Amino acid sequence: DITLRFDPDETAYPDYMRTYLGNTSFMEDAEIISLSSDINDIQIRLIEEPGPGEGSSNASGNLIEEEGVKKELKMKQGQYAGDGIPVMDVPVFLLNALGEIEFADITDSEGNFNFNAIEIGEYFFRIDYEAYPMSAQNDTLFVTEEGQEFEMIAIISNSEISCEINRLPTNSDVFWDLNLKLYPNPFSDMLNLELNAADENELIFEIFDLSGRCVFNGSKILIPGSQKVQIKTNLLDEGCYVMKLYIGEEKYNLMLIKHR
Repeated sequence: DITLRFDPDETAYPDYMRTYLGNTSFMEDAEIISLSSDINDIQIRLIEEPGPGEGSSNASGNLIEEEGVKKELKMKQGQYAGDGIPVMDVPVFLLNALGEIEFADITDSEGNFNFNAIEIGEYFFRIDYEAYPMSAQNDTLFVTEEGQEFEMIAIISNSEISCEINRLPTNSDVFWDLNLKLYPNPFSDMLNLELNAADENELIFEIFDLSGRCVFNGSKILIPGSQKVQIKTNLLDEGCYVMKLYIGEEKYNLMLIKHR
């Protein structure tokens, strides 16, 4: 069985994307042909790249591979920092509620991608990489007002792609007032969490693996002033994790990578 992919010539067709048999941009949705079948007279519909958006919000991200030696690239973007292997030349998309492609990009040599001028709305993030499915834990991009900035971290692991999407705070956001620090990252047997609390509140922290399973949780009552929490992580396996922090009505997500 084979799958056919068509890459339009950039000179002759500069505004079209790669297309699979079945007239789709996604290998996962492509038709499969048996070598014993007659494949004459196949018609392929070229899929045009979406035009520029009309909004003022932007999202940028990285696509990294979890497996392998993770010492070649130091990835730092927004509030995430860690090691990973970038994956280049991979199409990434934002789909609207009808499943139509609204924004598209291709990862560069460092696994970076960008979606610019996003309008207010709800979007589904999707990656076309070797027909790997997106994890059920994949986040949806919600743009609720103009001028928002988002960061996206997509990780390929165990033949599946997971993604975390976070809105980057503005100067008026609580995130900066907290002076939130989480170190070291990558970590080994201990994580240190530091923050400044303006008033008494409860801090709840949870650590999830890439399958969405909660592998650690805890809480602490915050008092006004500088706070430090130490989290023992010696029982966690090596790999990538997401820490979710809840402070009152606020929620923060941070990407973590554990090394031995």
